[in-house]
This record gives sequence, C-alpha cells and structure tokens, in this order.
Amino acid sequence: MRSRALAVTLLAVVTACADQTATPSTRPSAGVPTGSTPTPSPAEGVDVIFTDGNIITMDDAAPHAQAIAIRGERIVAVGTNDEVGELAGPATQRINLEGRTVVPGFIDAHQHRIGDRAKLGMESPEPLIQAAIEQGWTTIHELYVDDGRLTELRDLDLAGRLRLRVNAYLPVNENSPEGRLLGDWYDAYQPGQMVSPRVRVAGLKVFTDFNNATILLWSQDDLNAFLLQEHQRGWQLAVKTVSTTSLEMIIQAFQAIEEVDPAGVDARGRLEHALFATPEQIAAIKQLGLVPIIQANNPGQLIGVPDIDALIEREPDGSYVPWRSMVEAGTTPAGGTGFPTGYVDEPTGAPFGSPMHPIYQAVTRAGTLRTLPDPSLLDQALTAEQTPRAYTISAAYAAFEEDVKGSLTAGKLADLVVLSADPLSVPTEEINEIDVLMTMIGGRIEYCGSASLTLCPDAEPLSGAGDVAEYTISGVVPDGAVAADVGYRINTECGCSGPARLDLYRVEYREGDGPARLVPNGDFAGGLDGWGAWGVADHRLVASDAGTGRALRVSAADGEDGGLNSALMPVTAGSLFTVTFTARVGPVTTGSGYFQVIFHGARGEVQRLTVPLEALPGPVP
Repeated sequence: MRSRALAVTLLAVVTACADQTATPSTRPSAGVPTGSTPTPSPAEGVDVIFTDGNIITMDDAAPHAQAIAIRGERIVAVGTNDEVGELAGPATQRINLEGRTVVPGFIDAHQHRIGDRAKLGMESPEPLIQAAIEQGWTTIHELYVDDGRLTELRDLDLAGRLRLRVNAYLPVNENSPEGRLLGDWYDAYQPGQMVSPRVRVAGLKVFTDFNNATILLWSQDDLNAFLLQEHQRGWQLAVKTVSTTSLEMIIQAFQAIEEVDPAGVDARGRLEHALFATPEQIAAIKQLGLVPIIQANNPGQLIGVPDIDALIEREPDGSYVPWRSMVEAGTTPAGGTGFPTGYVDEPTGAPFGSPMHPIYQAVTRAGTLRTLPDPSLLDQALTAEQTPRAYTISAAYAAFEEDVKGSLTAGKLADLVVLSADPLSVPTEEINEIDVLMTMIGGRIEYCGSASLTLCPDAEPLSGAGDVAEYTISGVVPDGAVAADVGYRINTECGCSGPARLDLYRVEYREGDGPARLVPNGDFAGGLDGWGAWGVADHRLVASDAGTGRALRVSAADGEDGGLNSALMPVTAGSLFTVTFTARVGPVTTGSGYFQVIFHGARGEVQRLTVPLEALPGPVP
C-alpha cells in the first residue's frame, strides 16, 4: 500500500448519511412510465438475477417465486430459477439468495421523518433517510409538506441525497385550534406532478379536528364544498380523522361528492389515522372507495395515554382501531408509522418506525418497549399475512401507484428488500427480530448489511486506478481545538474541476504514540450513519473489492461537486496527530479535490488541513 502525506490549510466546511384489482383510476398518476418492460434477448441479458429465494411478490396472480431478474430500474421477470435464468447474458451478475426472503420495498403511507426531524433533535435529514433505507423503506408518504419542505425535498433529490421515493401531501389548513386556511399556494402544482425524479406531489392534506377531536375545524357545509371543489380539480384528498364524529363528517362529504360525480368512488379519499369507526361507517368506507391509513403501531402504543383513554371513553364501544373488520369488509387499509410521533429507542428487536416493528405490533397489538397488549384489542388484530400487504401493495394503492410499485411484478420498479426470515411463517414473536439484509431502489442497491455482502453485486475495482493507498494528514492539534471531523471535497471550494472517482474504505485517527482508532463509523459498517454526504456527486455503498467489508464509492462528472463529513470526535490540543484515509483513487480524479481534517473549538472552526486526491499506482516500496 502506497502512502501520500501532506498538511496545508483550507477554506470552508459544510457539515453534513384488501383488494387491488380495481380498474386503474384516471386520478393523479404515479409519474413513472407504466409500459411493460421488453424481455431482453439472451445476447442483451439483464443486469442482475437473484435465484434460490423465497420471493413473496404481493402479486395475487403469482404470489411466490424463486428468482427475479432486473435490468436498469425495472423488474424484467419473476418466476422459477430456470425461467428467469434463461435471461442471463455474459455480463449478468447472479446472486444466490440461499433461501432468504425477498419482499417488495416497504412503503410508509403516513409519516413525517424528514419534515418533523427537529422533534428528534436532527438538523440534517440524511441520517434519517439512511436509517429508513437500512430498515427497508423504499417509498415514504410525507403528510405535511408545505412550500419550504417541498423545496427541500426537491433539492435533496436533485443533489442525489434523497435516495428513496417521496409522495408529498400538501396542507390546506393549519393543524391548530383555529385550523386557519393556508390559501391557494398549492395551485402552483398539479396533482401527481413530479417536481424531481423521486419527489411527487400526491395530494392535499386536510385537518378536520384538533386536540383529539375535541375541536372541529369545519362545518359540514364548508367541508362538503371544499372537498368537492378540490376533487373536481383532480386532487386526491388525505383527510385526518381520529373520531367517529370527524369520520362521519368526512363520509358525508364524500357522499356529497358522489352525488355530483358518481366516479368519485375512484378518488381514493384517504382517511388519515382512521382510529375509530362503527360497523355502519366501515360499510360506507367500502361503498365510497375510501382508503383507511392506519398506523399499525397505535393500538398498543396509545393505550394508557391519558387523552387517548379519554377519547376512547367518549367513542362508541368497539369502535377503536377496528382494522380486522375493515379488512374483512373489503376495504384496503394502508400502513403508516406516524414516525417520529411517539418515538422511543427500542433496546431490542426491530427499531421503532421500521417496517418489522409495526407489522409485529399489528399482529400482537403489543405496545412500545414490549408492553403487553390490552386483551380487549386482540379480536381486531391483523394477521401476519394481512399486515405486510398494508405496507406494500395497499400503500402503493393508497397513492395511485400500484401500477409501478408495491409488488414484485415484471414491468414494475425494482424496489425490493431482502429479509433474514419470512414474516409469514416465523413464530409471531420472531417477526420483531427479522433483519433487513439488503435494500434495492430502482435497481440500485442502496443498503447492504455488513453481514450479508454475498447478497450484493461485487464492486469492480475502479477502471485504471492504482492500488489501494493510504493518504495521510499529520501535524499538531491546534490550540483551542476540542473536536474534529474528517472528509473530502470534490470540485468545490478549491477552484478545481474534473471527473472524480474514488473508493473510500477506512478512515483512522491517531494521537501521539496511541493506537490508531476509527473515526466515527470510519469503516462504513453502519452504512452512512454519522456521515453527512452532500452535493451532486454520487455516493454509494458497495461491497469492498479490498477485503474490508464494504466501501463508499464516489463518482462525479466534470464540474459536479460533492463532499462528505464525519461526525465530530474529541481531540487533544497540542498532541501530534495523524489521519489516514485508506482509498483507491481513479487517475482522472487528480486535481479535482482533496481529503481533509477540520479542527473545531468552543467558538467554531480553528484549522483545516488537506491532502490532494491523487492516484497512487503500484505497491508500497
């Protein structure tokens, strides 16, 4: 391994990881081509074939399969090993799943991960995005996206930092005691509009009540008129309901819509939260084609919350979270998490807000922190077969996207997840212990667990690059410094430009004669957790070609910028230090950027040091 050492000062830092067989509606489109994917000839081949899997497709026409073929961002074929294997070409990568379970990418139909991240003390959205991908989410529905939040989502996407798909629902009124209307700001957008490749304006969010339904925000006539107006303009309507009173108002409003427009049954009005419903209301939900959006974690999680207990006391007996009755009546409940509402750090099992956690809670009705379920709620628990549908095909249906996602079907987007076990067959208590081994979005592996690299296509060494090399920055920790972060810059701040490619395997820090230690998550074992990646440059975790587990591959075209910053680590002023970046740098990268270390004191930045990105071919002498 060859080494390069240099220490100079630098400029600035950016701190930064039911039934879906109905005729497709003419309501807001998914914004993705829906035509079938041509079957490639053997000479063309496909990019990847997964074989020997337990593939749960969520496609009623073919519920199970052994193998799946992918080319580009689409699924080409699903079937037996022999059927799919015939599509292999000379460049096709074959991955043996060894019996592991594959499911469609999970879809969170109601959450606020990005918009409400401040509730978790998060400034950057990227750690939450990375966590969501590592948990198996491939699409999320953000249920309160104002103009500023929509701009942020678009900018994240255009900078290559979003990575998963987002359906945005735009608020029409405040979630406040007054419920003040926010004006017609959403007229700047069209129903179903793709504002960027992965961000879609899906519909409007309407608040009907406040403070657990103790305050109603609309009169019946006003709600009828408003929902009819926006329905006629083509908007899908996502309407909050946490009581039978608000639900009755919504039902009456959609009945009024149906009187004017009999096709209104195809509008798929969404019932956000859908906490309470009587048998008569469930029948009306089915008749009107409304879609209950349920948080499967709520039944156990909310029991014991004083204002929820008071709400249950006010509501009709048996009307609380009647989700099994909804499924048996033929409605199509879609699953959400409400994340980050109610967040707790689960010490064992699936993380709070991950797909396996609410699936487990829907089946057991257990609360957070393994709280035992209320026996009175068990008769409405969903089954292990019903619940995954709520977080895949039914959630796609809830946003008019069942033609492009939600099942593993030829022609659909290659959004899929590999699991450590089959949630349909393991004992109930083990559902919460299932791990996500790999997440693919649009044919691209966005997460590959460090224990499951054999499932991910091998990383090819950088074309024309030299050996793996060590790039070091050394010197004396400056006076006043108490912490430091490390990272790199490409085509930014340095007046440099050009294509850039590198694989970064490991980053270590050493003080004095002490042992070298990894910087936070310095071997990427935790994905990009703790790292802040930004810019147009492509950042992708790949299986390492150097025997180090996995690597971060960075690619940028001429003029495309990008960067990465680690989490802060403590340092000792006055100590000798060395930062070592183990990387393979492509020859075209020379002159286009640098590795760096930035020291921080109590009042901000103290000093920055860099070493240029330079291909270093040949072995260490």
